[in-house]
Amino acid sequence: MSITWPGDTDVTLKVQVAFSDDPLDASPTFNDITADVRSFTTTRGRDNISDRIRTGKATIILDNTAGDYTPFNTAGANSPHVIPMRQLRISAQYDISGAFALGDDVDSGGLVDIGEVPIFTGFVEGWEPRWTDGTDMTTRVTCADGIKLWNQFTISNGYGPSSIRPAMKAMLLDLGWPAAWVDGYTGVTDTQAHSPTGSALTALRLLEDTDGGELFIQADGHAMFHPTAYRDGLTVVDTFGDDTNEYRYEHDPEFGFDDHQIWNSVSVLRRGGTTQTTSDATSIGKYGERNLRRSSLLHTSDTAALTLAQDLKARYMNPQLRVDSVSFVPATDPANLWPVALGYDISQKLTVKRIPANGDTIDIDVFLEGISHTVGEMQWETEFTVSQYA
Repeated sequence: MSITWPGDTDVTLKVQVAFSDDPLDASPTFNDITADVRSFTTTRGRDNISDRIRTGKATIILDNTAGDYTPFNTAGANSPHVIPMRQLRISAQYDISGAFALGDDVDSGGLVDIGEVPIFTGFVEGWEPRWTDGTDMTTRVTCADGIKLWNQFTISNGYGPSSIRPAMKAMLLDLGWPAAWVDGYTGVTDTQAHSPTGSALTALRLLEDTDGGELFIQADGHAMFHPTAYRDGLTVVDTFGDDTNEYRYEHDPEFGFDDHQIWNSVSVLRRGGTTQTTSDATSIGKYGERNLRRSSLLHTSDTAALTLAQDLKARYMNPQLRVDSVSFVPATDPANLWPVALGYDISQKLTVKRIPANGDTIDIDVFLEGISHTVGEMQWETEFTVSQYA
């Protein structure tokens, strides 16, 4: 399927399924089903920084006129492999004859080389054949990324003292997760020995909470961990706004200023330690006491637990002017917006500006928290959910 826009024929989409390989095969053979794609949506990430990064989702509508995507249709070209838990990936390529390379203005947190750029990689949850008026046959394919698998896996193993990323990698490898699918920046937070049991996702979230960083699945399907200090070193790479030299959003961004994310008294308790509490009297005087509690974490000292508490207090003790999302249509400014839509990932730092009819210009630096694409005939809209908290 080639996405063609008026005056812009440079975007090529590719959708592939590894029909014959197991879910955790590190080098599967993919079959191209792009010609049958009618539309798709993807979403990864979270709405704001106080949420968990959710399981990434994709929904694809396929032309099923030939019956190739009907489960148990033995005459179908993909029989008998139209089953759940097949690897699926969506990618795209934008080419304007070398005028730029994807990633030219993207920092190391989101650098993507020119070529096929991943949009979503995950696993088929289900194939749902549909018939309209008895003639138009389609199949709705639902997909989830690796976070769903982590929640389904159980773990029962012991792990010695380590730091966050090596501890996460060791846990993932014990689950059978391919080593090539583990990326991330070295976490500086040390962890004590522990023996998790139950959901692997719960055990991974405990490590994530101990550091305060972000664990997620990238567009290429790899596990990525950004330690808590990762965003401190990022710089703004692009600006969305009203001015002529800024990238234009498709819909006016909505701003908020409320008490939804105020926590001015924070307590952190590590296993084997004592509760470390820090609070801000000025914030408590203005907004009342608002408590945030973290417990059973894996720090190796009370000092490290207190550092996390202080970081959380500094982040949340005062309300922030908030912009929740930015949406745009890449085809309206192809040379600038396609690299943004295809090349950016979670934690990218952007600026959002708004010039109101009266009053001061709103100018907020934000971090990318989630990415959604809605794609169909003559349609491609991208939405970034963002947060200004570092």
